[in-house]
Amino acid sequence: MMAPGTRLRVAVVGGGISGMAAARDLARHHDVTLFEGGARLGGHAHAVEVDDGAGRPLWVDTAFLIYNARHYPRFCQMLGELGVDAQTQRADMSASFVDDDVNMRFALLRGAGGFAAQKRNFVRPAFYRMFAELLLLRRRARRDLQERRIAPSTTIDEYLAGYSAPFRHQLVYPLASAIWSLPGRHIAQYPALAILGFFENHGLLGGHSGDAWRTFVGGSVVYVDAFRRAFPGAIRLDAPVRKVHRLGGAVQLSFGDGSAVFDRVVLATHADRSLAMLGDASEQERRVLGAFSYNQTRIALHRDPRVVHRDRRLWASWNATTRGGRTRIAYYLNRVQSLPTPRDWFLTLDADDDDPEIAPHLRERTFSYRHPIFDAAAVSAQRDLPALNARPGALTFFAGAYAGHGFHEDGVVAGQAAAAALERTAFARPLELPTLQ
Repeated sequence: MMAPGTRLRVAVVGGGISGMAAARDLARHHDVTLFEGGARLGGHAHAVEVDDGAGRPLWVDTAFLIYNARHYPRFCQMLGELGVDAQTQRADMSASFVDDDVNMRFALLRGAGGFAAQKRNFVRPAFYRMFAELLLLRRRARRDLQERRIAPSTTIDEYLAGYSAPFRHQLVYPLASAIWSLPGRHIAQYPALAILGFFENHGLLGGHSGDAWRTFVGGSVVYVDAFRRAFPGAIRLDAPVRKVHRLGGAVQLSFGDGSAVFDRVVLATHADRSLAMLGDASEQERRVLGAFSYNQTRIALHRDPRVVHRDRRLWASWNATTRGGRTRIAYYLNRVQSLPTPRDWFLTLDADDDDPEIAPHLRERTFSYRHPIFDAAAVSAQRDLPALNARPGALTFFAGAYAGHGFHEDGVVAGQAAAAALERTAFARPLELPTLQ
């Protein structure tokens, strides 16, 4: 144990939300250096500047888009401490579902025009069955969640085995795919507990959460820049850590151009990358961190409206469109972020460089983001993650949104938990974190 009051040299590796949260808390008592392998902080908080159509700059987000106070309390507290909680505005949570293969289309939370955009739905039995199944799922899922009847290993495909194919493939799976920014092929094998729990917590099973969703005026760069200005420690960008070696009572970080030694290290990167950095990974670390796999999602920022239906009543924040057996997800940023521009801006998942639905002259940029796949192995490993950070005499600690549902709030919670664990193991005392109001 360290003597009380000792200021440790702490390295936090990874400049995403978990790394920033851990670094902020630890910098209250220690000398912290935050290392980021890329040229910017923020991770999935990635806003870029585009032309609003009138020659003025406009910031649009490309990954992390919205949050609300009820389900993101730690993140909201962080925004308040950074002084940027007022630089937000209402966001939109509407969704549309278009299946050109069976000629069915409708929108939710877009008013009567979106729901009734296709009149033939009102004489289509499959349409009524879909919403009858939604009501049945709502009652069943709420009961099963409250009574803890859903096994962690049960996939959503297994849980929905008795429901119709249109309900699963035209409503539930596209909605989950849009939320987790993952191709539909991964969703069917996701744990039912994770998906239904998220749906229920966010009011999606009932159609509306009653919570005010927020987005940033000027993009998420607002809070990332505020963090940089307020952070008292050192920040090193373009500094990828190659290897981490634990040497007795210290930790050595190896870079391409040298090395540095710290008393403690928080690895706030994706689980597989944290494991790859460890030059002396234990069997426990290999088992837990190695259980997480990731999907590399290519996302195109563009202005081509062909990715959604031509009927603008169906243009929702989240749009699932099925054509030729392939379901695609497009976010209509003008609605999601209330963009003050006459130009239409979209984010489309799984967009190749030669995508036929996105004209080259309307494509702004293409991004690549990694998302954890919460299969049964990952959900099981999540239960063992706290033990990695609670080992007596631990020198390395782990944080990431993969410890929860993969969202911003999960990243904040994981970063703060890693910081608190570092304090407990080093000083046998809890880190004094701000109390939630």
